[in-house]
Amino acid sequence: MASRLLSLLCLVILFAGVSARIPPPLRRSLISSYACLDVFSAKEYTVLMVADPGTFSGTPEALHYEDELKNPVSVPSGLLLCPRITVGTLLGQPTIVATSGIGPTTAALCAIDLAKCLGPKFKELIYTGTSGWSAAVGGILNADSCEKATSTHKITRFGDVCVTPMSMNWNCKLADWVGQAKGYPDMCFLPEEINGPEAAFLYGDCIFDTHTAGSLALADEILAASKSKNSLDKAPLRNSILQNYEKLYFGYISNSTNRTYNLNPEKPPKVYDYKTCVEVDSQFFYSGVPWDMTARNYTALTINLAFNTSLTAHDVIAVSAMEAIGVAQALDGYNALNSTTYKIPYVFVRGNSDWLHQPVKQLADGTWTYTDNVPINFAEGYKYAIATTSNVVFSMLSERCKKIHSPSNALCMYTVSYS
Repeated sequence: MASRLLSLLCLVILFAGVSARIPPPLRRSLISSYACLDVFSAKEYTVLMVADPGTFSGTPEALHYEDELKNPVSVPSGLLLCPRITVGTLLGQPTIVATSGIGPTTAALCAIDLAKCLGPKFKELIYTGTSGWSAAVGGILNADSCEKATSTHKITRFGDVCVTPMSMNWNCKLADWVGQAKGYPDMCFLPEEINGPEAAFLYGDCIFDTHTAGSLALADEILAASKSKNSLDKAPLRNSILQNYEKLYFGYISNSTNRTYNLNPEKPPKVYDYKTCVEVDSQFFYSGVPWDMTARNYTALTINLAFNTSLTAHDVIAVSAMEAIGVAQALDGYNALNSTTYKIPYVFVRGNSDWLHQPVKQLADGTWTYTDNVPINFAEGYKYAIATTSNVVFSMLSERCKKIHSPSNALCMYTVSYS
């Protein structure tokens, strides 16, 4: 007995010595990984990630996912860098619903920690949530044609959805105050930059136009499902508050463009693809016509680099949010590691919760200014965008479920509660 106790004591001392030589951050990482793998026991997981737990708009961006999640299990806080994680099955498929917190840094930390934890179990990441949009494809004003507003019928509406694997950092600009503001008070001018987002020697990576075949395939799968009868039938419609806001907003726009817009309350949200929209991120809430022009220029630049096209700001929509650049940089880095055996595809699904500028009008001297301020109802716009993006993601998971089971299987049915 004494010899057995002595052997056990030696093992304890040996382990303690080895443990002491492992740096504390690595020890914590190893502990988190093992705990995480114990919790996530399925073969693979779809990860649905959002930013806002509800502290900003009052509606958690994960609301509908968590409502539909079957057999949910919450991962105790402190095991991973994501503030909130729930695991279960969604439409018959193992799913992790993660709330990263707001901003690119927290999103990157959450994504990379889950990637380290899950490894090849990490099937895909779909990041969804709210965003501010250009008021139309090609915008309402463009600096190369300030004599009149864009006469377009392609307006964007509350709840419209952008599906893209691409993003870029709006903050990557070297500029001085005079160059940025010299057109003021006229709203139709493009702020000058000394160096823009292509100057990697100044900023590091700013344009995330590279994408795996898996990310494009995932985006295409989501886009195809969004056009299905199931998705269109289940798409929530705008409530009376949003309908009245759209009438007011685009009523002012009509005065500038001399065009009447179709604001059919029965029309479901439109889903745009990655050749029309890109997530243009900043923790500075940029708004106003000049910044919308800048963001659309960045959008066109990103798409052109990705697909060797020749789009301009007249052809695209800017989608303003925060988190995509963090997720993209984290997962691009993880996918590039020699030790990574499975490259994780990722896609961003953003809903239009508000627009990037107030309606504009042209003064007698030809300059452009804003109309009377139209009050923004963040709570209603965000609630609706959360519902419409959730519906698009559900529709894709539902189509997968029907291929595994049968089209009439109750396991493949879902609801999005919105009023």
